[in-house]
Amino acid sequence: LAIEAFDPANTTWRRWLQRLQGVFLIFGIKEQARVPYLLHYVGPTAFDMLSDRLDPVDPFTGQYNDLVQILQDYYAPAPLEIAENYSFHQRKQQEGESVQQYVAALRKLSIHCKFGNYLNTALRNQLVFGLRNKKAQSRLLEKSDLDFEEAVRIAVTMELSDKSSAQMKDTNTEAASVDYLKAGKKPSRKNAGDKRPMQMATKDDNYIRNNNNKFSNQYKNSNIKCYRCGKGHLANKCNIDRSVRCHNCGKLGHLRAVC
Repeated sequence: LAIEAFDPANTTWRRWLQRLQGVFLIFGIKEQARVPYLLHYVGPTAFDMLSDRLDPVDPFTGQYNDLVQILQDYYAPAPLEIAENYSFHQRKQQEGESVQQYVAALRKLSIHCKFGNYLNTALRNQLVFGLRNKKAQSRLLEKSDLDFEEAVRIAVTMELSDKSSAQMKDTNTEAASVDYLKAGKKPSRKNAGDKRPMQMATKDDNYIRNNNNKFSNQYKNSNIKCYRCGKGHLANKCNIDRSVRCHNCGKLGHLRAVC
């Protein structure tokens, strides 16, 4: 017989008792032997509680069903229907929680609500009302004769679609960045065949000299290189007008010397 001791931090009393009764069936434990098994596997905390309740009567002399009822009343008292309904209707999908996880939470909260034949309608309504995805919520609100299972299917499908779209967007952005970096390393065709007059280069050099004579020499001996003018300072310290046009590529914001 192998079953862990009952721990209310890990499972409910009802679920643990179901497993114990399943073990009784598997191993053919007879009625008269079930009390010792129950008292042994219920764990020290529950055993102490039983002993205190029955004192001075020895728990091992008690009836199985009576002992189970005492444990049931202590660890799983009958919930209040109104309170359970309130908790159910307050439940919204949490940040980072998937639709399936949200649905499972709603099912669990509905157990003691006594919805009866209204159960699927209550689950459908709370699923729609509590969705974080407003696009999916709007889609579901537009549907007529929507049942719970279809609402779950649509919400899950739209959730997966949004995730796929986001992943594709991230992939495309990353690929574009890589292509941009690769393109920046290629030699410019214009540079290879550039036969423009030397006065253009001289004009660029004069522009750099005239606009950077206000800077200090704090970056002179560093490895910092401005991508606008090519001098030894940060680009945000550069005095070159951002609207200046490169004589090599024709783009704005940098000079021919750094193209």
